[in-house]
Amino acid sequence: MTAVLKFLKTEAAGGLLIALAAAAAILVANSPLAVGYNAFLKTPLVLDLGFWQVGGALKDWVKDGLMAVFFYVIGLELKRELTVGELSNPRTVLLPVAAALGGALLPVIIYSAYA
Repeated sequence: MTAVLKFLKTEAAGGLLIALAAAAAILVANSPLAVGYNAFLKTPLVLDLGFWQVGGALKDWVKDGLMAVFFYVIGLELKRELTVGELSNPRTVLLPVAAALGGALLPVIIYSAYA
C-alpha cells in the first residue's frame, strides 16, 4: 500500500491516471458495453433541497463537477507559481505571458484575415 501512496504523490501520477482513464473510455466506447454505459450516463440525477432543485443527466453532473475541480486546481497552481514558484520573478514571467498572448491572439488575427 505504501508503494501506491508513494506513486500517487509523484507529479507523473495524475497524468498516468488520466491516460489510463482515457484508454479505458476508448475501450468501453468501442465494445459491446457501450450501449449500457451510454444508458448509465443518461440516468437522471436530481438534487432536491425542498426550496431548491437542480437536475440533469449523470453525464452532465460529471462534466460540470470535473470542470469545476479542474479550474480550481489550475487556479491553485497558478497562485502558487506566481507567489513562490518559478513565475514569482517578473523576468521569468515575460516569456510565458508572451506565449499565452501569442497563442490567444495569433489565431484571432489569422481567422480575421481570412474570414
